[in-house]
Amino acid sequence: MFMAVSCASVPAAAQPDPHDADDGPAVPAPPRKLRIALLGDSHVEALGPLLTQIVRKRGSELNYEAHRGSFTRDWAENAKWGDWLNEFRPDRVVIVLGTNDALAPNPDAHRPHFGAFIERVRKQTRAIIVWIEPPRLPRLERKDKLRLVRENIRSLRNVIVVDGSSLVFDIGRDQLHPTSVGYRKWADEIATHF
Repeated sequence: MFMAVSCASVPAAAQPDPHDADDGPAVPAPPRKLRIALLGDSHVEALGPLLTQIVRKRGSELNYEAHRGSFTRDWAENAKWGDWLNEFRPDRVVIVLGTNDALAPNPDAHRPHFGAFIERVRKQTRAIIVWIEPPRLPRLERKDKLRLVRENIRSLRNVIVVDGSSLVFDIGRDQLHPTSVGYRKWADEIATHF
């Protein structure tokens, strides 16, 4: 006996695909190639090459820009910094800033610059924005200023914030920059977020 069934009454998921064969478990699609932009201060000078290696092994692409000694204010106000984002069209923008802001005499005065920088980035790209907080650095931990910088970062809307308060690495003599081993550990940690 033949029975007619209206396709409209059968949910799409229940309709068999004539091209499907029962060949065993489905093979997952390969991950999509990501385009990642990394922006920041002197930490990015060391992290950039390390993260580039990690990302390339995954078949993705990373471009970075670092400005030694830069504050969030500098990134918010200098239109040439990061001006390549629109052309690069990243999927993720990863920001490593805040250490120098925490060294400023009054970090809370920098609060408006965090939001201004994010708005500047958003005008250039629709990428997901990830802000990596400064890790635990002895030179900053002695001051309450780092707490203010973290509060500024955490107050940003629609930004993924990676908590830096639990990140501990081997630190160099300046008590502000990790050693090469410390940067490698930090890069490995950052890479887990994209």
